[in-house]
Amino acid sequence: MLLNLTFLFLTFKINVDKNASSLKGQLMMVTPLVEDLKSKKGERIKQFADIKSQIEKINGEILGYNQITSTISFLNLEEQDLSIKKLGEYQSHLRSLQKEKSERIQKVLAYVNEVHLMCNILGLDFGKTVSAVHPSLHDKSLEHATNISDNTLEGLENTILKLKTERKVRFQKLKDIVTSLFELWNIMNTTREEKQNFSRVTSIIRVSEAEVVEPGYLSTEVIQQASQEVERLNKLKTSRMKELVMKRRAELEELCFKTHIEPDPSTTFEKSNAIIDSGLVDPGELLAKIEAQISEVSNEALGRKEIMDRIDRWLFACEEENWLEEYNLDQNRFSGGRCAHLSLKRAERARITIQKIPCIYFFFVYNIISFIWLSKSLNIYDQSIAAIVDNLICRTVTWEDDKNKLFLYDGARLVTILEEYNLSRIRKEEEKKRLRVISSILFPCHSTKFPSFLKGILDIRFKNKII
Repeated sequence: MLLNLTFLFLTFKINVDKNASSLKGQLMMVTPLVEDLKSKKGERIKQFADIKSQIEKINGEILGYNQITSTISFLNLEEQDLSIKKLGEYQSHLRSLQKEKSERIQKVLAYVNEVHLMCNILGLDFGKTVSAVHPSLHDKSLEHATNISDNTLEGLENTILKLKTERKVRFQKLKDIVTSLFELWNIMNTTREEKQNFSRVTSIIRVSEAEVVEPGYLSTEVIQQASQEVERLNKLKTSRMKELVMKRRAELEELCFKTHIEPDPSTTFEKSNAIIDSGLVDPGELLAKIEAQISEVSNEALGRKEIMDRIDRWLFACEEENWLEEYNLDQNRFSGGRCAHLSLKRAERARITIQKIPCIYFFFVYNIISFIWLSKSLNIYDQSIAAIVDNLICRTVTWEDDKNKLFLYDGARLVTILEEYNLSRIRKEEEKKRLRVISSILFPCHSTKFPSFLKGILDIRFKNKII
């Protein structure tokens, strides 16, 4: 101010000297100038106060407080620079703060809009979410200006980060639920009408996380609804899977029965039922295990086919041998029933044989003569069956060497069964020899005509010891 007065005084000094001869006159000429300077000073102070007030207000908004200190009380006229240059500096600083405020407001609005979008997708309360950061973000009253402080910006950034994380978690959770839903629909053959109720969420399979913008798409209600449907279908699946497991287990046991292979005891009806009811194992896993067992038994049956065919031939031969024994013991074998022509031929041969036997032995021989023809037939079968058994033992041992495991037939080793069978036949032959000796003593005149007599007796005694 003094500089301005000095400048004005020097500028108008010549005019004062010329126009005013007395001091009083000079004072009267300077007074208007002083009043003008005072008026300009007041206006300048008002400009500085207004600018500083705006600066303080914006600083308060940026720093996060709204109390504005009166700038006029801090203006010391003797110490403050009121020059145009200083005013320009304040104006430049104000414009910088205004620009920063505008940028912050745009940033806050962008953050708030993003929070609003996320809350809509997640089905969250937008007002509560932003109010937790700062009440002014949701309260649009004039008394509360939108807070643009660093804390607010940081709070919004953290909120957005949390919402994005929650969106990612819910998106993946819903996607997994929908994937399970599709699998269950395929298993349960769900109708199109039932699927239509969940057409809104099933589209998640075809979209990415960023493409999900529909309000409430990832809300807890939607996820819970889909989850409950999966739970319902899982219970229904468990019931049906239980039936399917039992059905496949029955098929496994039937296959094992036909191929004479012992089924895996870990998936019996009782154990499978208990495992499914306990919930410790997924019925699908148990079903897959049984499927694997069926496949394993089928493959093993193919490798055993050649030996099994020979076993069938051996068993058939044994059945024929037993049939001959039973037929010979049939009291009605001469009636017009089954194989009547064979019975007649054998009866004729029996009558011829009986005629050659002394009467003293008639009644005794009549009860046993019928075994003669059976013995002749069994002699042929003995040789055939013995060859089958020996060949079967040889092939079974070779199979065991190749597979490096025992050949089991209904849980027992086949070689052991065949060896026991051979042992029983050896005992049978020994008994035949013993009875031939007895025959030669009892029937010295007819020992050569009853070569198969004692064999028939032996067949009766060992009927239940062969097979």
